[in-house]
Amino acid sequence: MSDERDGKIRIGLDARIVPGRWGGVEQVVLGMASALSRLSDGDEEYVFCTYSGNKEWLSKYCSGSCRVLEVQPFESMNERPRGFIKRIQRQVQILHRRRFGHLPHEPKVIVSEAFDVFHFLKQWGFRTRTPNIYHPHDLQHVHLPSLFEPATIQTRERMYRLMANQATLVATCSTWIKQDVERQYGLDPSRVKAVPLAPVTEFEERPSEHVIRSTKKTLNLPNRFIFYPAQLWLHKNHANLIRATAEAQKACESRIHLVFSGRLNEPVYSELLGLTGSLGLEGQVHFLGFVEQAQMKSLYFLAHAVVIPTLYEAASFPLWEAFEAGVPAACSNVTSLPRQAGEAALIFDPHDIEDMARSLVTIWTNEEVRGRLIELGKARIELFTWDRTAKHFRALYRLLAGRGLSAEDRELIDQEARL
Repeated sequence: MSDERDGKIRIGLDARIVPGRWGGVEQVVLGMASALSRLSDGDEEYVFCTYSGNKEWLSKYCSGSCRVLEVQPFESMNERPRGFIKRIQRQVQILHRRRFGHLPHEPKVIVSEAFDVFHFLKQWGFRTRTPNIYHPHDLQHVHLPSLFEPATIQTRERMYRLMANQATLVATCSTWIKQDVERQYGLDPSRVKAVPLAPVTEFEERPSEHVIRSTKKTLNLPNRFIFYPAQLWLHKNHANLIRATAEAQKACESRIHLVFSGRLNEPVYSELLGLTGSLGLEGQVHFLGFVEQAQMKSLYFLAHAVVIPTLYEAASFPLWEAFEAGVPAACSNVTSLPRQAGEAALIFDPHDIEDMARSLVTIWTNEEVRGRLIELGKARIELFTWDRTAKHFRALYRLLAGRGLSAEDRELIDQEARL
């Protein structure tokens, strides 16, 4: 527990990820760090735990009551193994426990911090007796098992269940995921809280025209394009978007360009290149690879539209970011996306190429529809801010730490999620 002399609530947050490889989880970490840093009316201290030697990506987002704590990758309650072989042996032991029913020990540097509350911002965690919040994010492996190896499904199921059962509270970013987690893991609804997130781009100033032009030149972008920022994972459904573009091209006089950001993972990248060639879209599909956050916002302002054809999503950061940037958007009709979009985006079936193509033609050519979507998107995004998200989690931290709650805290805890 925290030192009673200072009266502060000490909250640890698990940010032990490799940047550029965790997709939306990284966005959650950055959003929480930025938003909690801006809270100045509380008496809390927030400590983001990240891997040793890998803190620069996060440190620049932490200020005020937030700081970064470095944790050795293999550190546990036992002494950290020395040497390559011992490190590998230790990692095998950790994976064995994850797969066969035991959570890894709590890293001793985290134990020494004596947190009042610990917040697991990613799906993988450790054993702890500290009151804690766990984010499973989504149960994609349950709904799309064909995209995972059997061993991966088994490992995820064991880890997620162990973490959910250990958790004081389980947090989700949408009502759809909340209900799914309750149903799949038999959790009491009172232990699962839906706390909507928001676009990380809200913390950044609109890029200047010079920066936007520079980004366009540096990345060699076409004058007009549809943007889809997503890792090249199979459930992101890049292939069907390429197929739908080839179909939509038949009804459009101008060439439709697609721009994808996200690491060029193999073998998916090679397969998408092959598909692009077979459909005659050479020169119209652009793979940027990993894009730094500084360039990402310019991409939204350069885009003619944002299209999100995903097969599964807890909630879509690109959809929020399109609304925030004033870009018309279209998205899949899966999971929580229709409720997230409201009337502010075109909705299509991600398995139906013709349905997706119709949305592409509309958002590419129909200025009346585009203008309406832009206005509806701006109104929609006002409901979702990181300031509100940070205050919601702060209220939950205070609740778990047994501290007094303000009227605003109680209202946030009791409110029905808007997503």
